[in-house]
Amino acid sequence: MKDVVVLDIETLGSVNNSVILSVGMVACDSNHDYTFKELIENGYYAKLNVKAQVDAGRKIHKDTLEWWGNQGAAAQHILKPSDKDMHWKNLRENMIAWLTKQGVDIHKAKYYSRGSHFDFGILHDLFRITEGCDATELPWRFWNIHDSKTVVLTLLDRDVWELGVEPEGFIHHDCLHDAAREYLTMETAVYMFQNSLEKGEAK
Repeated sequence: MKDVVVLDIETLGSVNNSVILSVGMVACDSNHDYTFKELIENGYYAKLNVKAQVDAGRKIHKDTLEWWGNQGAAAQHILKPSDKDMHWKNLRENMIAWLTKQGVDIHKAKYYSRGSHFDFGILHDLFRITEGCDATELPWRFWNIHDSKTVVLTLLDRDVWELGVEPEGFIHHDCLHDAAREYLTMETAVYMFQNSLEKGEAK
């Protein structure tokens, strides 16, 4: 059973009612080791229709749009509309279907993102406010949401950036790549902590 889910989103703003560009997830068995390639190949990725969200009242922030303009070409492709972009009304059930197929128990799995309020907060707003679903219909349970940065800080007393985990082929601000790297970063932190325990160096 896969008991850990790491989620990342890309947006056009930093407040809860911002337009969401894409959603990426990896689902993992915490007792199994994964390569970056495995996580990407088996991960979840959804690129969303921007216009449909704007029509529903969600917001685009000028400063975030300008920030995207300064990112690399590999990341900027997300700004280009496509006929394949998912309508926001289909996202929640699509996520749940994928999680179920992966063998994730939504009631028990631990969910992580880098900062527990941004990614889950914006998705929560989309599902609860824009869509109007009940809290029991979300793809997660609020009591199982965790911050990956806190994991690293608690285990190692170091910032997540200090670990320098950047797999070959990693694309910055690709939400699936970010989710996969975040899982590997937490995994690295756990291994480093275990090694320090064995050497008697843990604080």
